[in-house]
Formats: sequence, structure tokens, C-alpha cells
Amino acid sequence: MSEVYKVLLVDDEKLITQSVEKLIRMSEKRLEVVGTAANGEAALALLGETHADIVLVDIRMPRMDGIEFLRQVRERGIDTKVIVLSAYRDFEYAQQALNMGAKGYLLKPVSREKLFEALHDVEAILDQERSAKQRQLLGEQKHAVHALLEKGTILPFLPEKFLRKETQGLCLMASGENFPSTFADDCMKSGWYPLRDNQMVVPFLWQAENEFLRQLAEETRSALEEYLLADVVLTVSGEIVSQDGFQNAYNECKIANMYYFYLPQKDMIRYDEIEHFGKSTILETVKLFEHMKEQLILGTEEEIQRELNLLYEGLKNGMSINAETAHRMFSGLLLQLYQTKLPKSEKDTIPENAEIEKKLRRFVTLDALFSYVKEEFLRCLENQGGMVQEADDKLITQVKVYCRENYDKVCSLDDIAEHMYISKSYLSQLFKEKTGDSIWNYFTDIRMEEAKKMLASGHVKATEVSRLLGYKNPSHFGRIFKERVGTSPKEYQQMVCR
Repeated sequence: MSEVYKVLLVDDEKLITQSVEKLIRMSEKRLEVVGTAANGEAALALLGETHADIVLVDIRMPRMDGIEFLRQVRERGIDTKVIVLSAYRDFEYAQQALNMGAKGYLLKPVSREKLFEALHDVEAILDQERSAKQRQLLGEQKHAVHALLEKGTILPFLPEKFLRKETQGLCLMASGENFPSTFADDCMKSGWYPLRDNQMVVPFLWQAENEFLRQLAEETRSALEEYLLADVVLTVSGEIVSQDGFQNAYNECKIANMYYFYLPQKDMIRYDEIEHFGKSTILETVKLFEHMKEQLILGTEEEIQRELNLLYEGLKNGMSINAETAHRMFSGLLLQLYQTKLPKSEKDTIPENAEIEKKLRRFVTLDALFSYVKEEFLRCLENQGGMVQEADDKLITQVKVYCRENYDKVCSLDDIAEHMYISKSYLSQLFKEKTGDSIWNYFTDIRMEEAKKMLASGHVKATEVSRLLGYKNPSHFGRIFKERVGTSPKEYQQMVCR
């Protein structure tokens, strides 16, 4: 809901205050008149009670005029925006008022249009200020949570619930792609804390039985997926039974989150369920990569491809390295592939190891990473680069057609990948690489364009548009529409159908 701003009216002519109050009350503006005063002295007293955001004040008044009122507001450090009303066309009055901090100067009698124009300008200033304050607050809170989780340090800024000696709960960590730009702010308002840019959030759940907490964790995951229209994996720590358990629970989530690299098909990974994972050591994994490099030099094309598949199976079953280590080791493998198998004419185009690793970091699962690596091997070994490129372009075209033909259905990434007979992780990465955008952003853009067409026709209500586009929740549709278009569906329809 948009912020409502409080307005104080100050004028010794009661007819003026009544007239302005009526105009504000009848408008659709985010304004509420919280008081009136006949002079600046009375207005200062009311400011302490009403905490008005905006004051409309006359220049000429008994006891304390508008200029002195402005001076007092500034000297006392009162954070309110002042618009001056005057019956005098004297430029000096206006200049003096503006120099004293007034945000507008209106001549009596004030027209409705001029009044609301001035109020709109002040609303915009207040919106910007409150947004900046909120960002600062969120940043401070995020810093405090980081200190708690990463260092085990309690900062004074933390909410009281973090300071309780006896607690019971779980640490949850949600990871995924396609988190909207506003998601971090929304999370903070709900008690979640962003740890990476639209990538990860952490809440704490309190004072409940173990089974209830786990049920709540599953409901949380489902709610996130419905909100984001994207796949979300939730990692769950062991129980938190005291304040000292925060950091340990957070670390458990990070460890569990690592296994999403190997298990993208799992919706929720619990720390107490992964003890049996990791059947090989890091040393054994390193040996697999070293043997692969040897095959690049000594082996035939068939042997190299067979060894590459064995490497994948070894990683999948062993689960001994995290995503970061895998990206680093595969970048070294690709560098050797380029150096040994590319023709001399392409040697000058070989990227640096750091560039290769940066590109690989886009792949958040082993399946997606390996799909890309395998395509690079095919390109270099069989000189099929042109064919692979052509096949990829054709696939992206088919995905776009499918999205346009099914915009009115509740489609998941799984549905699209299954239709295209390809893994969802590889499809997601390929689409983003080819288009610069995620599949869900593309799908949502199509839906919003169709929504605008329906609304512009004037024959379909906003709530009906939501249903026709496959949205289960009209408010969710309205939130996405406003984020993409800038207005609510109802406002957009009113605007285009005038």
C-alpha cells in the first residue's frame, strides 16, 4: 500500500482552510488533513502532536506569520515540507519563503490544479526520502545479520528476538534464479535477510515443535515458488536451541546448499539427510581431472569422450567438491582442450583461464555445467561448432514459440524443458546466454503484453485478465504488472480507455 502523508493547514481565514481541506478530502491523493491552525505559533504546537509531513501556510497571519513559521521550523530541525500560500504577488515574498526552505509558493485564490501540482511535487520528494531511509535501514539490518551469521557477533541493532537466551528454530536458506529486483526489500519486511544479490535469503523460525518447523519450511518453499514463478531450493539446518547455535545453523545451511550443485531435482535439502553423501575424496576427484587432461594429449576422440563421461559419473556419485571448485577445475580442463585441440587459426582467440572460469560460474548445477563443457568438447574434437550453434539457435526459437503459444497456462521450467527434451538447468543457462534474459522474464513479459492488450480493449476487468493469463492469485498478477508497467492494471485500463 502506498504511503499516506499527513497535511496541516495554517491560515487565519477559516474559509480558506475549509476549502482546501474539502479539496484534499475529495481527491484521490495520498493525503490526510490531520489539523488546522490560525497562526504559526499554534501550528508549531500542533506539529509536535500530529507529526505532519506537509504544511500549507499563509504568509500574513497574526501572532506569527508564515515567514517566521518557516524560520522556526528550520531552526528547530523539524522534518516537514512547507508550501506557502499568499494573496501577494510580490516576488520578494516568494524569494524569501523559498530561501527559508519552502517547497512551493501559491497565490490565492488557489486553483485545484495548481494546489495538487504543488502537493504532487512534495509527495515525490517525500517518496524519495523515505525510500532512501528504508534502503539505509535495510542495509544496516543486513549488516547486523551478517555479523551474527558469519562471525557469531551480536550487534545492538539486531531485533530483540535475536537476543533471547532460549530459542528453538531452524535456519532456512532459499536459493534460486530470477528473483525480481524488489525481492530483497520484500524479504526484509517479512523477516528474511538477503545474503547475496537476489540469490539467497535467510529467516529464523521460533518457538515451535520440530515437526511443525519442518512443515513450515515446506510451505515456505512452495510460497516462494508461487511468488517468484521460478524453481527454489530450500536448505534446512539442524535445530537451533540457543543463541550460540545461529552461526552453526547457518554453516549447516551453506553445506547443504552445496549439494544443490549435484541434486537440482530436490526441492528441499536437509542437513541431517546429507551425511551419506560424498562417497569420494577430493584427492580422488583431482585424479579424475588429471587423467582427463592426459587423455586430451594421448587419447583418441572416442577415448576422450568416454573419459569425459566417466569424469561426470565420478563427480555425480562422489559429490566431493563444491560448485566453486568444480568451476575452477573445469576451466583448467577447457583451457587445455583449447590449447591442444583447436586449429592454429583459432589459437589467438583462446581466452584466459579467468575468463573461462567467469563464464562457467553462470552454471549453478553440475548438469548444466557439464552440458556446456561437453558441447565445447564436441566443437573442438569434431569441428561441429557451426552445427552446435545452429542447433542452439533453433532450440531458443522453439522455446520462444512455446512461451507465446502457452502464455495463458501455468507453465514451469520443468514443463518447457520436458517439451523440448532437454535438461531444465542447461535450457535455463542456454536461454540466458543467447538472449541475455531468463526464460521466466521472457515468459512474464509476454504475459504482461497480452494483459495490456486485454485491458486496452475495455471489455475485460483486471481480475478477469489475471484468470485468463493463468495467474492463481489476482494480487500477485497486480504486483507483477505494476512492477513491469509502472501502474496497477486498473489504473492502466482507466488511462488507455479514456
